[in-house]
Amino acid sequence: MSYAGYGAPKRDVRVDRAFAAFLVSMTALLVVPALNDPPKPATPATQNRLPVIVRTTRGAAGAAEQAVIKLGGRVSRDLALVDGFVARVPEGAISELRAVPGVASLTFASKVGRLP
Repeated sequence: MSYAGYGAPKRDVRVDRAFAAFLVSMTALLVVPALNDPPKPATPATQNRLPVIVRTTRGAAGAAEQAVIKLGGRVSRDLALVDGFVARVPEGAISELRAVPGVASLTFASKVGRLP
């Protein structure tokens, strides 16, 4: 062990360089992918999709589901007990979906949490 004046131990330069190289490589791993993947612009069909519960008249669920897809929405869950389904529909298509023959009601869905 050598000393660098006044009793202070001399630092190993190789360890400092290795640590600096490690930091640079980790930073590059985090930053470079973020720079190469530009954000994708939102299309009107995927913009502001609202979760809704669609109740249908008996036998009209298939036609209503097709209408949701045609309007740019997605059907996510079947609710056979109430003759309906859960979907995510673009905000501008809500009134059009309500006017589809066979749609009995359209209700905005929300998450239900447990009471404290």
